[in-house]
Amino acid sequence: MKNKYAAFFLGWLIPGLGHIYIGNRWKAAVFFIAIMASAVAGVSMGQFHNVYYAADHYQFYAEIGNGLFTIVGSFMAAALHAAPIEMTAPAATLAGTLPVADLYLMLAGLLNFIIAANAFDSAAAGRRRQ
Repeated sequence: MKNKYAAFFLGWLIPGLGHIYIGNRWKAAVFFIAIMASAVAGVSMGQFHNVYYAADHYQFYAEIGNGLFTIVGSFMAAALHAAPIEMTAPAATLAGTLPVADLYLMLAGLLNFIIAANAFDSAAAGRRRQ
């Protein structure tokens, strides 16, 4: 039986890794592709400035679900002293693309929490394939 806490942590850290840990590689591949496609689409639409690294942005609490993706992006933004996009972009850019870009990133993070919880539940029940 696999450790359910390790399955959750690994699944949170990298989408699908918790399912690889419990032996479900197909689910892991699907989850990784879906979550990373959404996160990359959100970051590219936000011109690589919308990964929030400060807890005063409500988006941060949803985006942190992307695990390592958000952690690396946050450290890079902090190291480069990058300002959040709403401080640097013209109003037309904000109104046109930022809400959608943030939505992609936040949904990817929230869905990854659910996927990590599924890995936790599967490991706790001792299930390998479903």
